[in-house]
Amino acid sequence: MRTREEQQSDPYPTTVEIHCLNQFLMEDWDEEWDRISEELEEQDIPVPEGYYEIQKQILDLHQDMSVVEILESEEDDDGEMWYTIIDVEEQKIHPGMPRYALMFADKPYSTDIFLDNVFRHDMRVPDSLFPQTWKNRQAAKYQNM
Repeated sequence: MRTREEQQSDPYPTTVEIHCLNQFLMEDWDEEWDRISEELEEQDIPVPEGYYEIQKQILDLHQDMSVVEILESEEDDDGEMWYTIIDVEEQKIHPGMPRYALMFADKPYSTDIFLDNVFRHDMRVPDSLFPQTWKNRQAAKYQNM
């Protein structure tokens, strides 16, 4: 992901913005994750292969996100990227953000679903395509049997 400075010479498309999951904007989010990991280790609960990928996918489903800009990026010894970001709305700087906390998103009203005069047509399916037992009109008849 490009920093604000890198985007001066190589910008992202104007319809794209970077979002950060709000869980990562809370104070001490990393300490909470470390605490949970330590508890798992103390209880000898093995971390299954792909656990962190699954955790990331669950976080991705959460839609509570803020628009951010990347100020700095840094690669650690393991090859993972860490970012210093600024919350655009609150103008607060958050260092040490992992890559999985950030995602690209379309800016509001930038996709074609919002365009005027685009083709929109409800797709009607004839009743004859469905079996009688699936139809709501028949439901009461079959419930009384």
